[in-house]
Amino acid sequence: MNDRKGILTAIKNLGLVSQIAISMVTPIVLMILLASWIRSKTGVGEWISILFSVLGVGGGASSVWAYMRKAIREAEESEKDYIEKYR
Repeated sequence: MNDRKGILTAIKNLGLVSQIAISMVTPIVLMILLASWIRSKTGVGEWISILFSVLGVGGGASSVWAYMRKAIREAEESEKDYIEKYR
């Protein structure tokens, strides 16, 4: 029984790490691709790539922050429920 619980916890944690990684990387990659497309169509300088990279990092960080706040809130609620159940 404990082995199953440990495996389920490991899978849940792996899912959390994967979600965070995808949430961080996706906006950066999309913004770099958008910057490359804009550069190819308009011929603007490399500054646009730097700007869009910074915007991608900001978007990714914002997404991770929101996801982590939600995960922390859910963990706190689960802890409260557990404490109330076994008091």
